[in-house]
Amino acid sequence: MRTITAIGAVSLAAAALAQPDYRYETLAAATRPTATASAPGVDSLFFCEQPGNIRSIQLSNPGATTLALYLNQIRYGGECGALGIALHPQYKTNGYIYICYNHQSDWRISRYTVLGDPASATTIDATTEVVIITDPLPCSIHNGGWIGFGPDGYLYATMGERGTSSNAQNLANLRGKLLRIDVDADDFPADINRNYAIPPNNPFINTAEARPEIWAYGLRNPWRCSFDAATGDLWIADVGAGYREEVNFQPASGFTGMPGDPEYLGGRNYGWPCMEGTRTGFSTACDPADPTLVPPILEYRHTAESTTLPWDLPTGCAITGGFVYRGCEHPELREHYIFGDYCSGRLIVARQTGGAITAAAAIDTASIDGPTQRLRSIERLTDGGILILGESALLRFAPASITDCNTNGIEDSCDIASDAERDANRDGIPDTCQCPADWDSSGGIDGDDIPAFFTDWQAGQADIDASGGTDGDDITFFFERWQSGC
Repeated sequence: MRTITAIGAVSLAAAALAQPDYRYETLAAATRPTATASAPGVDSLFFCEQPGNIRSIQLSNPGATTLALYLNQIRYGGECGALGIALHPQYKTNGYIYICYNHQSDWRISRYTVLGDPASATTIDATTEVVIITDPLPCSIHNGGWIGFGPDGYLYATMGERGTSSNAQNLANLRGKLLRIDVDADDFPADINRNYAIPPNNPFINTAEARPEIWAYGLRNPWRCSFDAATGDLWIADVGAGYREEVNFQPASGFTGMPGDPEYLGGRNYGWPCMEGTRTGFSTACDPADPTLVPPILEYRHTAESTTLPWDLPTGCAITGGFVYRGCEHPELREHYIFGDYCSGRLIVARQTGGAITAAAAIDTASIDGPTQRLRSIERLTDGGILILGESALLRFAPASITDCNTNGIEDSCDIASDAERDANRDGIPDTCQCPADWDSSGGIDGDDIPAFFTDWQAGQADIDASGGTDGDDITFFFERWQSGC
């Protein structure tokens, strides 16, 4: 059963967006959730709870949760615990699930296997742990811990600088870095704690004393990253120290080729600790005037910062990353990166074009998950929906009301997007809710529908008979409906 809580209108004038009302739908209760993992065609959604529980819910019938796994060697407390989770790209055939957590002896990513058919599995076999990669410090601040598979099939992972800012500029360790490894091969068969291979175009393979797992560096505590499902672009939200929060961006084209190629962007230095956002002066560990340092695509300030920044977003204290929304429920948010601030509970949306932000604004949500107003993560559901992880619940961010002419409980635009309904004249109204011969959507069948139909027919956009193409049969079909008045 989903619990629905209404919230107020949003103020998106700065982003030139519409201002609808939204609501939160509680999918499941949770204890300090940190990350989720799901896959198309799989009903189960797995999620981490920071104290060490991995739970699952059935998306077709949310509410009750199943304890899928307990990490009995977890080091929990402060910023430590279960941090990230991801499903293998071939999960439906191999059942592999990856978890990043603070073990009693190290920071690690391990692979487990689910019990039973992966398409319907709700539990994980605790005896199947295979350690993939580790860092010897068990528990600290700034652990990072996001993991996810990129469009290239490699596993990407973030590790914070773990409380020592200079780590972020030290290529001899994994701290303060974005890592990229191949979990389907093994370059280190003699090492039981290194069960992976190095992708051949990683940037530091031939750099003396540098760790070859590193893809990018100069990060403080990257908390939630994502690949754009449509473009493959990477978004990295990095938590600041005392003045600024930042979003870093890498276009998909930068993951291909080899070092030295014009489009290649491996090895980027995002500047921490000599830059916090675009602010300098925090550290002399590197030269802030270095032209190789990559500034964030977007930043916002803490209350201690007096400088007015582009877009002048509300102040906060710890960024929570999200993803580029491409779903059907919120047309006003489509193609916008949605993220938030942990402390204020405020959601923010931003749109980029050509690697630059062209619109950004805060969503004026009154509260999230009760009075604590904490945003622990913002994740993409398999249907493209927005999932908010609060302090004690998984919340779907949904429209306050929907257009549902066929009364099936689903937004009409989502029915059309999923091909559950046809929309021959592309007016946003399912054909089952109006006569398809009302081609100009005037609400009646009249002579104006004929030229409107033929304009689209000549453009090849009048497949009214759903044959898969626009042809003469569509004319016959249209006039049969037009003459009968449907």
